[in-house]
Amino acid sequence: FPVTIEGFFGNISVQGGREGGDGGFVETSSGKEVQIFGNVSAGAIRGVPGLWFIDPDFISIQTLATAAIAVQGNVLFPTGGGTSLIDTRSVTRALSTASLTLSANTDITVVDQIEFEVTDGLTPSTTFLSQAGSILTLQAGRTVTVGGAAGININGPIVIIANDDAATFASGGNRLPGAGNITVNGAITSRTGNVTLTAEDTSGASGGFTFTPGNIAVNAALQAAGGTVTITAEAGNITLAANISGFDATLATVNLVTGVAATSDGGFINQTGGTILAGALNATTQTDVVTPVGGAGAYIYLGSGNDVDDISLRALDLTGANQAGLIYYNDSDGINIAGNGIRTSSNATLRAAGDITQTGGVTVQALGLGIVTTGNVTLADPGNDVTNFAADLRNSTGNGDLSFTDADGFNVFFVDTDFPNIEQTDTRTIGIRADDVTLLAIDGVSVAEGQFGIALVAGGIGAGFQYTLLGGINSTVGSLDPTPGHIESSGFVTITVQDTAAAPGSFDTRFTLEEGVHLFAGMNDGLSALDNTVASATHGVVT
Repeated sequence: FPVTIEGFFGNISVQGGREGGDGGFVETSSGKEVQIFGNVSAGAIRGVPGLWFIDPDFISIQTLATAAIAVQGNVLFPTGGGTSLIDTRSVTRALSTASLTLSANTDITVVDQIEFEVTDGLTPSTTFLSQAGSILTLQAGRTVTVGGAAGININGPIVIIANDDAATFASGGNRLPGAGNITVNGAITSRTGNVTLTAEDTSGASGGFTFTPGNIAVNAALQAAGGTVTITAEAGNITLAANISGFDATLATVNLVTGVAATSDGGFINQTGGTILAGALNATTQTDVVTPVGGAGAYIYLGSGNDVDDISLRALDLTGANQAGLIYYNDSDGINIAGNGIRTSSNATLRAAGDITQTGGVTVQALGLGIVTTGNVTLADPGNDVTNFAADLRNSTGNGDLSFTDADGFNVFFVDTDFPNIEQTDTRTIGIRADDVTLLAIDGVSVAEGQFGIALVAGGIGAGFQYTLLGGINSTVGSLDPTPGHIESSGFVTITVQDTAAAPGSFDTRFTLEEGVHLFAGMNDGLSALDNTVASATHGVVT
Protein backbone atom coordinates (compact mmCIF):
# COMPACT_ATOMS: atom_id res chain seq x y z
CA PHE A 1 0.00 0.00 0.00
CA PRO A 2 2.03 3.00 -1.26
CA VAL A 3 0.95 5.57 1.34
CA THR A 4 3.23 7.82 3.39
CA ILE A 5 2.41 6.36 6.81
CA GLU A 6 0.58 3.16 7.62
CA GLY A 7 -0.29 1.60 10.99
CA PHE A 8 -1.28 -2.04 11.31
CA PHE A 9 -3.00 -2.98 14.56
CA GLY A 10 -5.35 -5.79 13.66
CA ASN A 11 -5.16 -9.45 12.73
CA ILE A 12 -4.85 -11.00 9.28
CA SER A 13 -5.31 -14.73 8.65
CA VAL A 14 -4.44 -16.49 5.36
CA GLN A 15 -3.90 -20.00 6.67
CA GLY A 16 -3.94 -23.24 4.74
CA GLY A 17 -6.93 -25.52 5.14
CA ARG A 18 -7.27 -28.31 7.68
CA GLU A 19 -7.08 -30.98 5.00
CA GLY A 20 -4.46 -29.31 2.79
CA GLY A 21 -3.22 -26.15 1.10
CA ASP A 22 -0.40 -23.67 1.67
CA GLY A 23 -0.38 -20.49 3.68
CA GLY A 24 -1.00 -17.26 1.81
CA PHE A 25 0.88 -14.01 1.13
CA VAL A 26 0.33 -10.84 3.16
CA GLU A 27 1.86 -7.43 2.43
CA THR A 28 1.63 -4.50 4.86
CA SER A 29 3.83 -1.90 3.18
CA SER A 30 4.22 1.86 3.04
CA GLY A 31 6.01 4.39 0.89
CA LYS A 32 7.81 5.77 3.97
CA GLU A 33 6.75 4.40 7.37
CA VAL A 34 4.72 1.49 8.69
CA GLN A 35 4.15 0.79 12.39
CA ILE A 36 3.46 -2.87 13.19
CA PHE A 37 1.49 -3.82 16.30
CA GLY A 38 -0.86 -6.34 14.72
CA ASN A 39 -0.46 -10.01 13.92
CA VAL A 40 -0.53 -12.16 10.81
CA SER A 41 -1.28 -15.88 10.63
CA ALA A 42 -0.18 -17.53 7.37
CA GLY A 43 0.49 -21.05 8.59
CA ALA A 44 -0.41 -24.35 6.97
CA ILE A 45 -1.16 -27.53 8.88
CA ARG A 46 -0.68 -29.75 5.82
CA GLY A 47 1.19 -27.43 3.46
CA VAL A 48 3.95 -24.85 3.12
CA PRO A 49 3.76 -21.84 5.48
CA GLY A 50 3.00 -18.54 3.80
CA LEU A 51 4.84 -15.18 3.86
CA TRP A 52 4.33 -11.79 5.53
CA PHE A 53 6.06 -8.94 3.64
CA ILE A 54 6.73 -5.48 5.15
CA ASP A 55 8.43 -2.75 3.08
CA PRO A 56 9.03 0.80 4.49
CA ASP A 57 12.13 3.04 4.16
CA PHE A 58 13.74 2.34 7.54
CA ILE A 59 12.98 -0.45 10.01
CA SER A 60 13.88 -0.57 13.69
CA ILE A 61 13.03 -3.83 15.48
CA GLN A 62 12.45 -3.05 19.16
CA THR A 63 10.62 -4.34 22.22
CA LEU A 64 7.88 -1.73 22.54
CA ALA A 65 5.67 -1.02 25.56
CA THR A 66 3.62 -4.04 26.69
CA ALA A 67 0.45 -1.98 26.45
CA ALA A 68 1.05 -1.53 22.74
CA ILE A 69 0.67 -5.27 22.32
CA ALA A 70 -1.91 -6.01 25.02
CA VAL A 71 -4.42 -3.22 24.31
CA GLN A 72 -4.33 -2.70 20.60
CA GLY A 73 -7.41 -0.46 20.52
CA ASN A 74 -5.78 2.22 22.67
CA VAL A 75 -2.32 2.38 21.11
CA LEU A 76 -0.71 5.77 20.53
CA PHE A 77 0.75 5.80 17.01
CA PRO A 78 4.56 6.39 17.20
CA THR A 79 6.18 7.92 14.14
CA GLY A 80 9.67 6.72 15.09
CA GLY A 81 11.26 9.86 13.64
CA GLY A 82 10.96 8.58 10.06
CA THR A 83 11.75 4.99 11.06
CA SER A 84 9.15 2.25 11.12
CA LEU A 85 8.99 0.42 14.45
CA ILE A 86 8.28 -3.30 14.63
CA ASP A 87 7.90 -5.06 17.95
CA THR A 88 10.22 -8.03 18.52
CA ARG A 89 7.31 -10.10 19.83
CA SER A 90 5.30 -9.46 16.68
CA VAL A 91 8.25 -10.88 14.72
CA THR A 92 8.29 -14.08 16.79
CA ARG A 93 4.51 -14.40 16.67
CA ALA A 94 4.60 -14.09 12.88
CA LEU A 95 7.28 -16.77 12.70
CA SER A 96 5.08 -19.10 14.74
CA THR A 97 2.92 -19.66 11.65
CA ALA A 98 4.78 -18.37 8.55
CA SER A 99 7.96 -16.92 7.12
CA LEU A 100 8.52 -13.19 7.56
CA THR A 101 10.33 -10.80 5.22
CA LEU A 102 11.21 -7.35 6.54
CA SER A 103 12.29 -5.32 3.54
CA ALA A 104 13.46 -1.71 3.98
CA ASN A 105 14.30 0.62 1.14
CA THR A 106 17.34 1.86 3.07
CA ASP A 107 18.31 0.43 6.51
CA ILE A 108 17.25 -2.23 9.03
CA THR A 109 18.41 -2.16 12.65
CA VAL A 110 17.79 -4.85 15.26
CA VAL A 111 17.75 -2.87 18.51
CA ASP A 112 16.32 -5.50 20.91
CA GLN A 113 16.61 -9.29 21.04
CA ILE A 114 14.42 -11.39 18.74
CA GLU A 115 13.70 -14.62 20.62
CA PHE A 116 12.40 -18.00 19.50
CA GLU A 117 9.62 -17.92 22.14
CA VAL A 118 7.54 -15.02 23.48
CA THR A 119 4.30 -14.34 25.36
CA ASP A 120 1.83 -11.68 24.24
CA GLY A 121 1.44 -9.89 27.60
CA LEU A 122 -2.33 -10.39 27.75
CA THR A 123 -4.31 -11.97 30.60
CA PRO A 124 -4.41 -14.91 30.23
CA SER A 125 -1.19 -14.88 28.25
CA THR A 126 -0.42 -16.91 25.12
CA THR A 127 3.00 -18.24 24.23
CA PHE A 128 4.21 -18.19 20.64
CA LEU A 129 7.09 -20.34 19.36
CA SER A 130 8.89 -19.62 16.09
CA GLN A 131 8.69 -22.63 13.78
CA ALA A 132 11.59 -24.54 12.22
CA GLY A 133 10.27 -23.97 8.70
CA SER A 134 9.63 -20.24 9.13
CA ILE A 135 12.35 -18.13 7.51
CA LEU A 136 13.23 -14.69 8.86
CA THR A 137 14.55 -12.46 6.07
CA LEU A 138 15.98 -8.99 6.72
CA GLN A 139 16.41 -7.34 3.34
CA ALA A 140 17.71 -3.78 3.12
CA GLY A 141 18.49 -1.51 0.20
CA ARG A 142 21.51 -0.23 2.13
CA THR A 143 22.60 -1.59 5.54
CA VAL A 144 21.55 -4.18 8.10
CA THR A 145 22.84 -3.83 11.66
CA VAL A 146 22.24 -6.35 14.43
CA GLY A 147 22.83 -4.36 17.62
CA GLY A 148 25.37 -4.93 20.38
CA ALA A 149 23.10 -6.05 23.25
CA ALA A 150 20.56 -7.52 20.87
CA GLY A 151 20.71 -10.49 18.57
CA ILE A 152 18.50 -13.02 16.82
CA ASN A 153 17.71 -16.41 18.36
CA ILE A 154 14.96 -18.26 16.48
CA ASN A 155 14.18 -21.77 15.35
CA GLY A 156 14.05 -21.26 11.60
CA PRO A 157 16.59 -20.17 8.96
CA ILE A 158 17.91 -16.59 8.99
CA VAL A 159 18.64 -14.63 5.81
CA ILE A 160 20.18 -11.14 5.89
CA ILE A 161 20.66 -9.15 2.67
CA ALA A 162 22.23 -5.70 2.34
CA ASN A 163 22.72 -3.64 -0.83
CA ASP A 164 19.59 -5.32 -2.15
CA ASP A 165 19.69 -5.34 -5.94
CA ALA A 166 15.96 -4.57 -6.06
CA ALA A 167 16.30 -1.25 -4.20
CA THR A 168 15.89 2.02 -6.07
CA PHE A 169 17.99 5.09 -5.34
CA ALA A 170 17.19 8.62 -4.27
CA SER A 171 16.80 10.09 -7.76
CA GLY A 172 13.91 7.81 -8.63
CA GLY A 173 13.09 5.85 -5.50
CA ASN A 174 13.54 5.59 -1.76
CA ARG A 175 16.98 4.02 -1.26
CA LEU A 176 19.50 6.57 0.05
CA PRO A 177 23.13 6.54 -1.15
CA GLY A 178 25.95 4.95 0.84
CA ALA A 179 27.69 1.64 1.37
CA GLY A 180 25.47 -1.37 1.89
CA ASN A 181 27.12 -3.15 4.84
CA ILE A 182 26.10 -5.94 7.19
CA THR A 183 27.33 -5.47 10.75
CA VAL A 184 26.70 -8.23 13.28
CA ASN A 185 27.26 -6.92 16.81
CA GLY A 186 24.74 -9.26 18.44
CA ALA A 187 24.77 -13.06 18.31
CA ILE A 188 22.73 -14.73 15.57
CA THR A 189 21.40 -18.27 16.11
CA SER A 190 19.24 -20.50 13.94
CA ARG A 191 18.30 -23.39 16.21
CA THR A 192 17.23 -25.70 13.36
CA GLY A 193 18.26 -24.04 10.08
CA ASN A 194 20.95 -22.17 8.16
CA VAL A 195 22.32 -18.63 8.45
CA THR A 196 22.98 -16.65 5.26
CA LEU A 197 24.53 -13.17 5.06
CA THR A 198 24.84 -11.45 1.67
CA ALA A 199 26.06 -7.96 0.77
CA GLU A 200 25.03 -7.67 -2.86
CA ASP A 201 26.73 -5.71 -5.63
CA THR A 202 24.53 -2.79 -6.72
CA SER A 203 27.15 -1.17 -8.96
CA GLY A 204 24.77 -1.40 -11.90
CA ALA A 205 21.93 0.44 -10.15
CA SER A 206 21.00 4.03 -11.03
CA GLY A 207 20.94 7.07 -8.81
CA GLY A 208 23.79 9.33 -9.85
CA PHE A 209 26.05 8.72 -6.86
CA THR A 210 29.36 6.94 -6.39
CA PHE A 211 28.81 3.31 -5.43
CA THR A 212 30.69 2.08 -2.36
CA PRO A 213 31.08 -1.71 -2.06
CA GLY A 214 29.34 -3.32 0.87
CA ASN A 215 31.37 -5.14 3.53
CA ILE A 216 30.37 -7.75 6.12
CA ALA A 217 31.68 -7.56 9.69
CA VAL A 218 30.90 -10.44 12.05
CA ASN A 219 31.63 -9.18 15.57
CA ALA A 220 29.33 -11.59 17.43
CA ALA A 221 28.80 -15.34 17.26
CA LEU A 222 26.96 -17.06 14.40
CA GLN A 223 25.34 -20.44 15.07
CA ALA A 224 23.39 -22.77 12.81
CA ALA A 225 22.05 -26.17 13.82
CA GLY A 226 24.18 -28.66 11.95
CA GLY A 227 23.58 -26.94 8.62
CA THR A 228 25.39 -24.16 6.78
CA VAL A 229 26.62 -20.65 7.45
CA THR A 230 27.20 -18.74 4.20
CA ILE A 231 28.73 -15.25 4.10
CA THR A 232 29.04 -13.52 0.73
CA ALA A 233 30.33 -10.00 0.02
CA GLU A 234 29.80 -9.68 -3.72
CA ALA A 235 31.88 -6.51 -4.06
CA GLY A 236 33.44 -5.99 -0.64
CA ASN A 237 35.37 -7.58 2.22
CA ILE A 238 34.58 -10.06 5.00
CA THR A 239 35.97 -9.55 8.50
CA LEU A 240 35.46 -12.23 11.15
CA ALA A 241 35.98 -11.37 14.83
CA ALA A 242 33.73 -13.95 16.53
CA ASN A 243 32.97 -17.68 16.57
CA ILE A 244 31.10 -19.51 13.82
CA SER A 245 29.77 -22.87 15.00
CA GLY A 246 26.82 -25.24 15.23
CA PHE A 247 23.89 -25.08 17.64
CA ASP A 248 23.56 -28.33 19.62
CA ALA A 249 25.31 -30.12 16.74
CA THR A 250 28.43 -29.88 14.61
CA LEU A 251 28.08 -27.25 11.91
CA ALA A 252 28.35 -28.96 8.53
CA THR A 253 29.74 -26.21 6.30
CA VAL A 254 30.98 -22.63 6.36
CA ASN A 255 31.12 -20.79 3.01
CA LEU A 256 33.02 -17.49 2.76
CA VAL A 257 32.96 -15.71 -0.61
CA THR A 258 34.03 -12.28 -1.81
CA GLY A 259 33.28 -11.43 -5.44
CA VAL A 260 31.00 -13.27 -7.83
CA ALA A 261 32.48 -14.78 -10.99
CA ALA A 262 32.02 -12.62 -14.11
CA THR A 263 29.92 -10.14 -12.12
CA SER A 264 31.77 -8.16 -9.48
CA ASP A 265 35.17 -7.75 -7.86
CA GLY A 266 35.51 -8.88 -4.27
CA GLY A 267 38.05 -8.11 -1.57
CA PHE A 268 39.78 -9.90 1.27
CA ILE A 269 38.67 -12.41 3.91
CA ASN A 270 40.29 -11.53 7.23
CA GLN A 271 39.87 -13.29 10.58
CA THR A 272 40.79 -10.98 13.47
CA GLY A 273 39.31 -13.13 16.24
CA GLY A 274 37.03 -16.01 17.09
CA THR A 275 37.22 -19.51 15.63
CA ILE A 276 35.46 -21.50 12.94
CA LEU A 277 34.21 -24.93 14.12
CA ALA A 278 32.75 -26.94 11.25
CA GLY A 279 33.02 -30.08 9.21
CA ALA A 280 34.00 -28.17 6.06
CA LEU A 281 35.25 -24.68 5.18
CA ASN A 282 35.13 -23.18 1.69
CA ALA A 283 36.75 -19.75 1.35
CA THR A 284 37.05 -17.98 -2.02
CA THR A 285 38.07 -14.50 -3.13
CA GLN A 286 37.29 -13.52 -6.73
CA THR A 287 38.56 -10.31 -8.31
CA ASP A 288 40.18 -8.91 -11.43
CA VAL A 289 41.39 -5.83 -9.54
CA VAL A 290 44.05 -6.87 -7.03
CA THR A 291 44.84 -4.02 -4.64
CA PRO A 292 47.79 -5.28 -2.57
CA VAL A 293 47.65 -5.02 1.20
CA GLY A 294 51.33 -5.21 2.05
CA GLY A 295 51.69 -7.48 -0.97
CA ALA A 296 48.77 -9.65 0.15
CA GLY A 297 46.32 -8.81 -2.63
CA ALA A 298 42.73 -10.09 -2.29
CA TYR A 299 43.95 -12.31 0.48
CA ILE A 300 42.51 -15.04 2.71
CA TYR A 301 43.75 -14.89 6.30
CA LEU A 302 42.11 -17.38 8.71
CA GLY A 303 44.62 -17.57 11.51
CA SER A 304 42.70 -17.96 14.78
CA GLY A 305 43.18 -21.64 15.65
CA ASN A 306 40.09 -22.94 13.87
CA ASP A 307 38.80 -26.51 14.09
CA VAL A 308 37.68 -27.73 10.66
CA ASP A 309 37.95 -31.18 9.09
CA ASP A 310 37.97 -30.32 5.35
CA ILE A 311 39.24 -27.07 3.82
CA SER A 312 39.11 -25.48 0.38
CA LEU A 313 40.83 -22.09 -0.05
CA ARG A 314 40.96 -20.23 -3.37
CA ALA A 315 42.10 -16.83 -4.65
CA LEU A 316 40.66 -16.51 -8.17
CA ASP A 317 39.99 -13.95 -10.86
CA LEU A 318 36.51 -13.49 -12.31
CA THR A 319 37.10 -16.14 -14.98
CA GLY A 320 37.94 -18.72 -12.33
CA ALA A 321 41.70 -18.72 -13.00
CA ASN A 322 44.20 -18.48 -10.15
CA GLN A 323 44.79 -14.94 -8.84
CA ALA A 324 47.62 -13.34 -6.81
CA GLY A 325 46.13 -13.48 -3.32
CA LEU A 326 48.06 -14.73 -0.28
CA ILE A 327 46.42 -17.57 1.68
CA TYR A 328 47.02 -18.47 5.32
CA TYR A 329 45.05 -21.00 7.38
CA ASN A 330 45.57 -22.14 10.98
CA ASP A 331 43.85 -25.15 12.58
CA SER A 332 43.99 -26.49 16.14
CA ASP A 333 43.87 -30.09 14.86
CA GLY A 334 44.57 -31.95 11.62
CA ILE A 335 43.06 -30.92 8.29
CA ASN A 336 42.17 -32.49 4.95
CA ILE A 337 42.33 -30.53 1.69
CA ALA A 338 39.04 -31.28 -0.07
CA GLY A 339 36.40 -29.74 -2.33
CA ASN A 340 38.05 -27.35 -4.78
CA GLY A 341 41.46 -27.66 -3.13
CA ILE A 342 43.89 -24.78 -2.63
CA ARG A 343 44.41 -22.39 -5.52
CA THR A 344 46.37 -19.14 -5.84
CA SER A 345 49.09 -17.71 -8.05
CA SER A 346 50.74 -16.39 -4.88
CA ASN A 347 51.88 -18.19 -1.69
CA ALA A 348 49.86 -20.32 0.72
CA THR A 349 50.73 -21.43 4.25
CA LEU A 350 48.95 -24.15 6.25
CA ARG A 351 49.49 -24.44 9.99
CA ALA A 352 47.98 -27.28 12.03
CA ALA A 353 48.43 -29.42 15.12
CA GLY A 354 47.80 -32.79 13.48
CA ASP A 355 47.99 -34.65 10.18
CA ILE A 356 47.52 -32.80 6.88
CA THR A 357 46.10 -34.85 4.00
CA GLN A 358 44.21 -34.36 0.75
CA THR A 359 41.27 -36.07 -0.89
CA GLY A 360 42.18 -37.96 -4.06
CA GLY A 361 41.76 -35.80 -7.17
CA VAL A 362 41.88 -32.59 -5.11
CA THR A 363 45.03 -30.55 -5.72
CA VAL A 364 47.18 -27.72 -4.38
CA GLN A 365 48.13 -25.04 -6.92
CA ALA A 366 50.30 -22.18 -5.67
CA LEU A 367 53.47 -20.24 -6.30
CA GLY A 368 54.70 -21.40 -2.90
CA LEU A 369 53.34 -23.84 -0.31
CA GLY A 370 54.49 -23.62 3.30
CA ILE A 371 53.41 -26.18 5.91
CA VAL A 372 53.92 -26.20 9.67
CA THR A 373 52.37 -28.95 11.79
CA THR A 374 53.13 -31.38 14.59
CA GLY A 375 51.67 -34.31 12.64
CA ASN A 376 52.36 -36.14 9.39
CA VAL A 377 51.85 -34.59 5.95
CA THR A 378 50.68 -36.68 3.00
CA LEU A 379 50.06 -34.59 -0.10
CA ALA A 380 50.61 -37.20 -2.79
CA ASP A 381 48.16 -36.24 -5.52
CA PRO A 382 49.95 -36.12 -8.91
CA GLY A 383 48.07 -32.93 -9.80
CA ASN A 384 49.73 -30.79 -7.12
CA ASP A 385 51.67 -27.93 -8.72
CA VAL A 386 53.85 -25.51 -6.75
CA THR A 387 57.09 -23.70 -7.57
CA ASN A 388 58.50 -23.42 -4.03
CA PHE A 389 57.92 -25.77 -1.10
CA ALA A 390 58.83 -25.66 2.61
CA ALA A 391 57.67 -27.70 5.60
CA ASP A 392 58.39 -27.84 9.34
CA LEU A 393 57.08 -31.01 11.03
CA ARG A 394 58.96 -30.82 14.33
CA ASN A 395 57.28 -31.63 17.63
CA SER A 396 58.31 -32.49 21.18
CA THR A 397 57.51 -36.23 20.94
CA GLY A 398 59.01 -37.02 17.53
CA ASN A 399 58.95 -35.37 14.13
CA GLY A 400 56.23 -36.00 11.59
CA ASP A 401 56.72 -37.79 8.26
CA LEU A 402 56.47 -35.86 4.99
CA SER A 403 55.33 -37.14 1.61
CA PHE A 404 54.89 -34.53 -1.14
CA THR A 405 54.24 -35.09 -4.84
CA ASP A 406 54.30 -32.41 -7.53
CA ALA A 407 53.20 -32.62 -11.16
CA ASP A 408 56.52 -31.17 -12.30
CA GLY A 409 59.71 -29.71 -10.86
CA PHE A 410 59.82 -27.60 -7.72
CA ASN A 411 62.26 -25.90 -5.34
CA VAL A 412 62.84 -26.69 -1.69
CA PHE A 413 63.13 -23.09 -0.58
CA PHE A 414 61.32 -20.68 1.77
CA VAL A 415 57.67 -19.63 1.61
CA ASP A 416 56.58 -16.24 2.94
CA THR A 417 52.91 -15.37 3.51
CA ASP A 418 53.60 -12.39 5.72
CA PHE A 419 50.84 -9.75 5.82
CA PRO A 420 52.69 -6.57 6.89
CA ASN A 421 49.60 -4.38 7.23
CA ILE A 422 47.52 -6.67 9.44
CA GLU A 423 48.27 -8.13 12.85
CA GLN A 424 48.92 -11.86 12.59
CA THR A 425 51.29 -14.67 13.55
CA ASP A 426 54.59 -14.90 11.68
CA THR A 427 53.92 -16.95 8.55
CA ARG A 428 57.30 -17.77 7.06
CA THR A 429 58.54 -21.33 6.57
CA ILE A 430 62.06 -22.29 5.52
CA GLY A 431 63.41 -25.56 4.06
CA ILE A 432 62.22 -28.97 5.29
CA ARG A 433 62.40 -30.46 8.78
CA ALA A 434 60.75 -33.85 9.33
CA ASP A 435 61.38 -37.50 10.19
CA ASP A 436 61.05 -39.52 6.96
CA VAL A 437 60.96 -37.27 3.87
CA THR A 438 59.63 -38.44 0.48
CA LEU A 439 59.64 -36.00 -2.44
CA LEU A 440 58.43 -36.90 -5.93
CA ALA A 441 58.29 -34.88 -9.16
CA ILE A 442 56.04 -36.74 -11.62
CA ASP A 443 57.32 -34.87 -14.68
CA GLY A 444 60.69 -33.27 -14.00
CA VAL A 445 60.29 -30.51 -16.58
CA SER A 446 58.44 -27.25 -15.89
CA VAL A 447 59.57 -24.69 -18.42
CA ALA A 448 57.08 -22.12 -17.15
CA GLU A 449 58.49 -22.38 -13.65
CA GLY A 450 62.08 -22.67 -14.84
CA GLN A 451 62.35 -26.07 -13.21
CA PHE A 452 64.14 -29.21 -14.36
CA GLY A 453 63.64 -31.58 -11.46
CA ILE A 454 63.84 -30.93 -7.73
CA ALA A 455 66.27 -28.28 -6.51
CA LEU A 456 67.46 -27.41 -3.02
CA VAL A 457 67.94 -23.70 -3.54
CA ALA A 458 70.35 -21.24 -1.92
CA GLY A 459 69.92 -17.50 -1.39
CA GLY A 460 66.92 -15.27 -1.04
CA ILE A 461 67.04 -14.44 2.68
CA GLY A 462 69.39 -12.63 5.01
CA ALA A 463 70.39 -12.71 8.67
CA GLY A 464 67.53 -11.82 11.03
CA PHE A 465 64.84 -13.39 8.84
CA GLN A 466 62.15 -14.81 11.17
CA TYR A 467 60.77 -18.20 10.21
CA THR A 468 58.56 -21.13 11.32
CA LEU A 469 55.32 -20.80 13.23
CA LEU A 470 55.41 -23.20 16.17
CA GLY A 471 55.52 -21.72 19.66
CA GLY A 472 58.72 -22.44 21.54
CA ILE A 473 60.81 -23.44 18.52
CA ASN A 474 60.60 -20.36 16.35
CA SER A 475 63.97 -19.46 14.90
CA THR A 476 65.91 -16.53 13.48
CA VAL A 477 68.39 -16.97 10.66
CA GLY A 478 71.89 -16.10 11.86
CA SER A 479 74.92 -15.13 9.86
CA LEU A 480 76.35 -18.69 10.04
CA ASP A 481 73.15 -20.54 9.16
CA PRO A 482 72.89 -22.33 5.81
CA THR A 483 70.68 -21.08 2.98
CA PRO A 484 66.96 -21.90 2.85
CA GLY A 485 66.89 -24.98 0.63
CA HIS A 486 68.15 -27.34 3.34
CA ILE A 487 66.51 -30.63 4.34
CA GLU A 488 66.93 -31.92 7.91
CA SER A 489 65.59 -35.42 8.55
CA SER A 490 65.64 -37.60 11.67
CA GLY A 491 64.82 -40.59 9.43
CA PHE A 492 65.17 -41.42 5.72
CA VAL A 493 65.12 -39.04 2.76
CA THR A 494 63.89 -40.27 -0.63
CA ILE A 495 63.92 -37.89 -3.60
CA THR A 496 62.60 -39.03 -6.99
CA VAL A 497 62.51 -37.03 -10.21
CA GLN A 498 61.00 -38.65 -13.26
CA ASP A 499 60.15 -37.62 -16.80
CA THR A 500 58.00 -40.11 -18.65
CA ALA A 501 58.59 -38.31 -21.95
CA ALA A 502 62.39 -38.54 -21.78
CA ALA A 503 64.89 -41.36 -21.80
CA PRO A 504 66.48 -42.45 -18.50
CA GLY A 505 69.30 -40.16 -17.48
CA SER A 506 67.81 -37.19 -19.27
CA PHE A 507 69.18 -33.80 -18.27
CA ASP A 508 65.58 -32.77 -17.52
CA THR A 509 65.28 -35.19 -14.61
CA ARG A 510 68.09 -33.76 -12.56
CA PHE A 511 68.26 -33.19 -8.80
CA THR A 512 70.10 -30.01 -7.82
CA LEU A 513 71.81 -29.39 -4.49
CA GLU A 514 73.10 -25.83 -4.66
CA GLU A 515 76.32 -24.76 -2.98
CA GLY A 516 75.90 -24.01 0.71
CA VAL A 517 72.68 -26.02 1.02
CA HIS A 518 72.61 -28.85 3.59
CA LEU A 519 70.86 -32.20 3.27
CA PHE A 520 70.98 -34.40 6.39
CA ALA A 521 69.32 -37.73 7.26
CA GLY A 522 69.41 -39.57 10.57
CA MET A 523 69.84 -36.44 12.68
CA ASN A 524 68.80 -36.08 16.27
CA ASP A 525 65.03 -35.73 16.66
CA GLY A 526 65.31 -32.12 17.78
CA LEU A 527 66.35 -30.73 14.38
CA SER A 528 66.85 -27.65 16.46
CA ALA A 529 68.82 -24.99 14.63
CA LEU A 530 69.83 -25.78 11.06
CA ASP A 531 72.79 -27.44 12.72
CA ASN A 532 75.68 -28.83 10.69
CA THR A 533 76.42 -31.36 13.46
CA VAL A 534 74.93 -34.85 13.16
CA ALA A 535 74.06 -36.32 16.57
CA SER A 536 75.66 -39.72 16.06
CA ALA A 537 78.28 -41.46 13.94
CA THR A 538 75.56 -43.48 12.22
CA HIS A 539 74.03 -41.21 9.67
CA GLY A 540 70.75 -41.72 7.87
CA VAL A 541 70.14 -42.61 4.26
CA VAL A 542 69.50 -40.36 1.27
CA THR A 543 68.28 -42.08 -1.89
